[in-house]
Amino acid sequence: TARRTGTGRDVLAAGEPEEDFSRLAGATSVASVRAIRETHVAVVGAGRNGSRMVQLLAGAGFGRIDVIDDDVIESSNLDAMDCVVREDVGCTKASRVASFAHRLRPEQIVVASIEKPVTAEEAIAAIRRCTIVVTAVDADSPRLFVSLLAARYLLPHLDIACGVVRTTTGRRLAGDIRFLLPGDGCLHCAAGGLPDESRARRELLASPRALRLEPVLAWHEEGNRLGSL
Repeated sequence: TARRTGTGRDVLAAGEPEEDFSRLAGATSVASVRAIRETHVAVVGAGRNGSRMVQLLAGAGFGRIDVIDDDVIESSNLDAMDCVVREDVGCTKASRVASFAHRLRPEQIVVASIEKPVTAEEAIAAIRRCTIVVTAVDADSPRLFVSLLAARYLLPHLDIACGVVRTTTGRRLAGDIRFLLPGDGCLHCAAGGLPDESRARRELLASPRALRLEPVLAWHEEGNRLGSL
């Protein structure tokens, strides 16, 4: 295959179609695209934000993506989740999102699903191996746990959260995106903390068989949350 030196159409590997990453390479550089191909991303949470993140990462050609989530797809997820269809209701989010992402570039990337809590041994091992970890979860206990792991193992950590909340003036789309580099610390000490860190720590440290101190609430019963986009 011809090689056009100095352009975004440079061939990245023998036999790889030139057009696959030509626009990305043109916007950044061939070196950037090669670095992406060598990057291992662990995505914790495969709901609305997480599924979109996995799809974007796969499209850009990140070399390995581990999708970590033990939750199952419900019909209320179908209005905004990527990578899933109605037949996927009842299946785990991680398995269906990972399967879809793998089909985007099966010959170029590895996409694996870990259908267990982030505190499971397999999930921790995947996070330790990764180059960067992304959290897109709707609870603070897994967010705190991943933040502590990222700080311990010096991993870049991107945390993404959003939702529609009730305020005194009506509905408001709230977003909270934090990016911590190795050495910055964790979400608690370097990025403003968490809304209820004491509860997150209790949930994180509690035995699986322990009685809950707080009732289990449906998503629409949690504080001022009205919905998700």
